Amino acid sequence: MSGIQPRLSIAGAASASSSRRRNYLLHPHRTDGFIDFIKGLISHSFVLDSMDVTADATWQHIEELVDDHRKMTAKLDAGVPAAGSALLQAVPTISRFFTPLPLREAWAQYDAKYNLSKRRWIQPSFNEIRHILNLAQVKAIRKTQLKLVSFDGDCTLYSDGKDFSDPKLARYITLLLKRGVHVALVTAAGYAYDAARYAKRLSGLFAFIEEQQLAPEAAARFWVLGGECNFLMALEAYTEDTEEEEEDGAGAEGAAAAAAAAAAAAAAVPAPVPAPAAPYKYRLASRESLWTPIWSPDETQCQRMLDIAEASLRATCDELQLRGTVLRKARACGLIPGGKAGKAKQPGGSGKSSLPREALDEACFRLQAELGAHCDAANAEAAASGGAAVPPFCAFNGGSDVWADIGNKKVGVAGLFELLELPPESVIHVGDQFLNTGNGATLPPPRRAPRPSHPSPSDSPPHPDATSPTHVLTPVLRRTHDARRADFQARLCCPCLWIISPHETKKVLKIALSEVLGLTKEELKEGKEARLSNDGALG
Repeated sequence: MSGIQPRLSIAGAASASSSRRRNYLLHPHRTDGFIDFIKGLISHSFVLDSMDVTADATWQHIEELVDDHRKMTAKLDAGVPAAGSALLQAVPTISRFFTPLPLREAWAQYDAKYNLSKRRWIQPSFNEIRHILNLAQVKAIRKTQLKLVSFDGDCTLYSDGKDFSDPKLARYITLLLKRGVHVALVTAAGYAYDAARYAKRLSGLFAFIEEQQLAPEAAARFWVLGGECNFLMALEAYTEDTEEEEEDGAGAEGAAAAAAAAAAAAAAVPAPVPAPAAPYKYRLASRESLWTPIWSPDETQCQRMLDIAEASLRATCDELQLRGTVLRKARACGLIPGGKAGKAKQPGGSGKSSLPREALDEACFRLQAELGAHCDAANAEAAASGGAAVPPFCAFNGGSDVWADIGNKKVGVAGLFELLELPPESVIHVGDQFLNTGNGATLPPPRRAPRPSHPSPSDSPPHPDATSPTHVLTPVLRRTHDARRADFQARLCCPCLWIISPHETKKVLKIALSEVLGLTKEELKEGKEARLSNDGALG
C-alpha cells in the first residue's frame, strides 16, 4: 500500500492542477468575445451531429459577417454615418479587420488535416478556432504583400524568461529577412539602449545569422523595440576592419556615418553591399534619432504616471501580504517575486519565489483602474486648458510578474510601419498576450466599487478609454478599445496572429513563408544544417 500511495498522490495533484487551469479559463477576464461567438455558432452543428455538412456554411456566414463589419468601419472612417454591423451587435468588444478573412478556406484546410468535423464527442476548442483564425489571416496577407512581421518576445520567440535558442525559428526569421521582409522584436523588456542585454536574449538568433553570414542589407531589416515602444535599435553587420575605421573616424565623421547607416536601415529595400574579405559580425545599434520624432512622450507626465503605478503596486503588496519587490525603470514599473527580502518583509504572506496568478491579476486590474482614472482626469484638464494629453500606457500580467509601461504595442508597431512607410495591411504582429491581463485586452471585468488604498487620483470610476487614441475611431467603435493593455493594442493598427508558444510561432511562419512568399519545401530547408546548443551558441 505504501508503494502505491506516491503514484496516487502525483496523479491527484496533476488532476487538481489540470482542473484548476480549466476552471480558471472560465473567468470573464480570460476569454475572447469573437472566439466565444464562433464557438457558439459551431456548437449547433456539433450538437446536431452535422459538422461535416453544415460547418462549412457556418464559417462562410462568419466570413460574410466580417466583410459586412469591414464595410461599416470603412464608411465610418470616411465620415459617412453607418449603423452598427451585425457582428458588432453580437460581439460588442470586436475591433476592426484590416483584411478580409478567408475563413471558409482556412476551415477546409485545417479540417482536412485534423478532421474536426469527424469528431463526435469533442467539439472544436477555443485553441482550434484560434488556429483557424490565424490561418485565415495568413492567407489574407497573400493579396497585400507581406512587408513587416513584428513579434512579442517571451512565449513567442523564446520561453518565458529564457533566451532565444531555436534553430528552426532562427532559420524562418532569416528567410524572411532574405526575402525583403522587415522583422521586429517588440518586447516589454525595457533595458533602455543597453544593446548587450537585448542581444543576450536574442543570442541564438544572432549566432545563426552570423553562421549564415546574412548580407548587411538583409540584416538591416531586423529591428528591436524595447519597453513596448520606447527604445528602437537595428541590427547592423560589420567587420573587424570597419570597426577599427569607425573608432578612428569618431566625432563628426563618425556621426555622419551613423546617420547614413540609420537612413539605410530605415529604407524598405537597402542597397546591396559587396561581400567583405573578413566575415561579418552583427550587433544592435541605437536608432534613437529615427524614433524620437515618432515617439517622445512628455517626461514629467511619464514620471507622474509611474509614481501612481509604483504607489498602486506597493499598496497591493501591503494589502495582499505579497512577498514581492517593486522595480522602477525609466519608462516602466513592475512587481516581481521578492525572494528572501520579500519573505522578511511579509513573513505571513506569499510570493517569495512565485506570486499567485490571482494576485497578479488583481494587481494588474488595480493598475489599470488607477492609471486610467489619472489619465481621464488629466486628459479632461488638458482639454479644458488646451494642454497636451497624457501618453498611453499598458498594464499587464506577464505570467510571473506585473508591469505598467509608458506606451504600448500599438504605438510601437504603428510607429514602425510609419517609419518604414508601409500600409497596415502589409504588417502582421505575432503575440501571445491578447487576454485582459496580458499586454492588451478589450474591457476589464466587472469589479467592486473602488476603494482608495493610498493617496492618489484614483477616486473617480474607470473609463474604457484611458487615453485619447491617435487612430480614427467613431463613438460606436471607441467603446470597444481600451488603451490600457498592449499585444491587443496591436490589433488596433494591423492584422495579428494569436499564438501561445514558440512552437506555434514556427508553424505560422512556415505557412507564411510557403503560402505568402511562395517558398518551396527545399527553400524552407535553407540553413537547416546549423544547430544551436542550449545556451544559444552554435555547436
